[in-house]
Amino acid sequence: MSLKNDKKFELGGTPRFKQLQPGEVCEFVKGSVPEQFESEWDTGYGDHGKSKWSLSLTLLKHPHSSYSLSKEGLEVTWETTAEVIRKDLPLMLETNKGFTTCWNDPEFIWTLERREDGSYSLWG
Repeated sequence: MSLKNDKKFELGGTPRFKQLQPGEVCEFVKGSVPEQFESEWDTGYGDHGKSKWSLSLTLLKHPHSSYSLSKEGLEVTWETTAEVIRKDLPLMLETNKGFTTCWNDPEFIWTLERREDGSYSLWG
């Protein structure tokens, strides 16, 4: 009997983004446009105080050792209330053509940093 070991199917959801600790950074490409959704937890944001924002991105570097990152990266989903994602990113995508061009470029590398105060900054 000959068994085939070439994988053709993969089931299961997209891995979740693991939160950075203060002072840590990660790099990614192919960020999506953040989408607001209602979570089951109180966040203090949105009409009912339960809003979060979700976006997908392809991680190239991340300090968390449980990620197995290939040269092509790993697609993850980040659910957050970070101001840079819920306010700053949508505003820049809406008002800055150059920024939007870079955000939509699949080879443009972005860096996300968790500051010492717990907030996030994004640059590229």
